[in-house]
Amino acid sequence: MQILKNTAIISIFTILSQILGVLRDKLLISIVGVGIVLDIYNAAFKIPDLLIAILVSFVGLTVIVPFLTSSLVKNNELELEKKFATLFIFFNTVITILSVIIIMTLDLFLYKLFPAFSSENLLLLSHATKLMLIQPILMGVSNLFACLAQTYKNFIYYAIAPVFYNLGIIFGIVFLYEKYNLTGLVYGVLMGACLHIFINSIFIFKKKIDINFSFFDFLYIKQILPVASWRSITFIMLALKQFSITIVSGLLGAGIITVWTFAINLINMCVQFFATSFAIASFPILSEYYEKREIKILESTIKKNARDIFLYSILFSMFMFLIARLVVGIIYNNDAKILELFYILIVAIPFLNLEAYYARAMMAIHKVKIISFIHVISFVILLISLFTFYKNNYSYTFIAYSYLISTIFQVSVLYLFGQKSLKNLL
Repeated sequence: MQILKNTAIISIFTILSQILGVLRDKLLISIVGVGIVLDIYNAAFKIPDLLIAILVSFVGLTVIVPFLTSSLVKNNELELEKKFATLFIFFNTVITILSVIIIMTLDLFLYKLFPAFSSENLLLLSHATKLMLIQPILMGVSNLFACLAQTYKNFIYYAIAPVFYNLGIIFGIVFLYEKYNLTGLVYGVLMGACLHIFINSIFIFKKKIDINFSFFDFLYIKQILPVASWRSITFIMLALKQFSITIVSGLLGAGIITVWTFAINLINMCVQFFATSFAIASFPILSEYYEKREIKILESTIKKNARDIFLYSILFSMFMFLIARLVVGIIYNNDAKILELFYILIVAIPFLNLEAYYARAMMAIHKVKIISFIHVISFVILLISLFTFYKNNYSYTFIAYSYLISTIFQVSVLYLFGQKSLKNLL
């Protein structure tokens, strides 16, 4: 019952956030238009996303929630505060140093990543990326605040924050783009990140959590480092997948980066609609089952939820296939390339939904290494597919087929290994 209640809370605000996400993309394609400006805007996210992938694993809910839950189960709130303060100080110090290093060295390698961009466009991309590197700091801290709230089974602020993030981006598109062009869009993103951290910080102030620098203890970092390091591999692989597709898309002509981004945005919205919300709400409960060694309940819960998610996702995918033309027509002005990619990617929805839940279930029982290894292999498969299709001069749709192939492999192997891991717990 608690899982369903939390799922409902997250789902309601996820739907609202998705509506704003649809409005955001509609405004981007209507005001900015598919072309080089949006290509640069979308490409500017990729290096900050890699930085997030490296370090947000240390403040991700799948790592932090079990780490903090162990103190909560023991009713030791002082230990919980010390752990949280240590993570807060460590994360902010490391990510700020890395951001400064990337800003100072960015121009030395950016042209190698996007060789098809002109010198003028590379300058715009460099400027936008440097500004965007502020975002990982803001979003990382915000996610850390959200993890603490979820440890206490509070999901409301986590659910609301993405709504305000999208509102900030929409403000940038509507009110800043005309005056500041590409920079105005980036300002909107940063405004959204500031609103995101503000919402998630409310719980910290209400709970009166003491972030005291004297609480810092590197022993806690050593405790979490093995799990976080393996988890970071998963985040890095996910970010590298999108980064690789973005680089290849940049070689296929102006607008392809944007077309891919919009198509995958639609898919991500579909995944977030149910499975992601359910997985996030389930995770603290599954972690608690594991910490209390209620293994039979844990196993039956995971199996039932995974089965239901996959079956309902197939029905949902069939429905999306029927209305795909209508959806793309309303949001993206009947763009034929976006529609073509979307049709291909719809097949991935059941697998992505299952992965969203099953990966978190495996993390709840501390099977992080398995997930990381599978993601590495999946990334290699993606690279091989992209390279093979590109060398043989296939249509731009090969980027979607490559993503689909690697996703199906990843989820199939994850499920098989997950089943074996659950049996071994009994």
